[in-house]
Amino acid sequence: MGKVILDSFGLYSDDIISTEKLDPFLVSVSNQYLKTTLYHNSMHGADVTQSLCLYFLNSNAEEICQSLVLDLLGILISALGHDLAHPGLTNPFHINSSSELAITYNDVSCLENFHTSTLFRTIRKPETDIFEKLSVPDYKAIRKRMIGNILATDMANHGKIMTLIKSRIAINKAENKTKFELLSGNEKTKFEEQQSLFDFLIHAADLAHNTKLFNISLKWVELLTEEFWLQGDKEKSMNLPVSFLCDRDDYNIPQSQVGFIKGFIIPTFDCLVDIFPTLKFTMNNAKTNLKRWERLVSKGRLKGWTPEKTKQVNYKKKMILFSAILSNNEKNNVVNKTMFKRKSGNVNSLSHALQVKEERKENNKENPNEKAEKKIKDGKNKIQRPNIIMKRKNNDKKINIQRFNKFK
Repeated sequence: MGKVILDSFGLYSDDIISTEKLDPFLVSVSNQYLKTTLYHNSMHGADVTQSLCLYFLNSNAEEICQSLVLDLLGILISALGHDLAHPGLTNPFHINSSSELAITYNDVSCLENFHTSTLFRTIRKPETDIFEKLSVPDYKAIRKRMIGNILATDMANHGKIMTLIKSRIAINKAENKTKFELLSGNEKTKFEEQQSLFDFLIHAADLAHNTKLFNISLKWVELLTEEFWLQGDKEKSMNLPVSFLCDRDDYNIPQSQVGFIKGFIIPTFDCLVDIFPTLKFTMNNAKTNLKRWERLVSKGRLKGWTPEKTKQVNYKKKMILFSAILSNNEKNNVVNKTMFKRKSGNVNSLSHALQVKEERKENNKENPNEKAEKKIKDGKNKIQRPNIIMKRKNNDKKINIQRFNKFK
């Protein structure tokens, strides 16, 4: 995925990065994400990168940010490794337990500093040094960008990021500008202003699972909640204060989601849409998800619901469905002849769509005899009452009482 995304921005080139070392680098990044961490794993890293890519490709973000090649490369690599080697425990846990990370980084963005240093240690290795072709000034510039990007994913910095972005939006509106513009006066202020926009974009992408379709968002909520609860269990066993949202015995998921979406998601993505109006779909999804959670709260649904129970139920349903499909296939041992093969050429073209539509019509036509046989096989041929309306000589329709009583 990393290779595809870099290529979509024209960054997969030997003139920019060492392409021969990109594969080992991506494999190393993927492997360093812990498989035991339920939410902050390699899938989350990929999801944030995909969301960020979506923002750039569906808006004029490159134009507004006045992005250079190094800026885009830096923020995409940052997204891939922004939670590298995440242990599944939050900053408050490390601070309260005086962990090695808290001591190393003096209680300041412990995890985010750890992820950044882990990522650059990977880049520094000769076999995974994708930046080996960059000059010293270019390397310093991209490193500065990436450190800022990853530190921006600390929720403790949310207020600072939002205050800065809102002030920039207010200035643009006060000057009656038709679109968001940088207020840069010199190179130094321009770099800082660009950095604030990049930081805001990666921060929004980090929260983006709340702006996806509800069934997708729900799966992420399940994983994150269980990760928090496991931390709460650990804190209880160590006699530490149980961190916010981490107590499984005192937690209402729908109410928590309503509060989080109203307090953080709506304000964040409202600003995102102000700057990039074409990303309005993110806000629409967030509002739809909010209504779904509010409906669950009003109905008292999901009270006492836990992700563990949900997973077990879903797993059982899937296994029952899978076994039913498998046994059915074994009985029939026949490949479904109505499956359509994708035609060569442009699959998005109108002609292709019409061709597929006609093929489906032809394949769906059934011979009346075959249809009757199918009904018999399916057990759908219910006994039909005989025609108990008899015609007499005078052509009046009368009911044959004997036959009626027989089939009553």
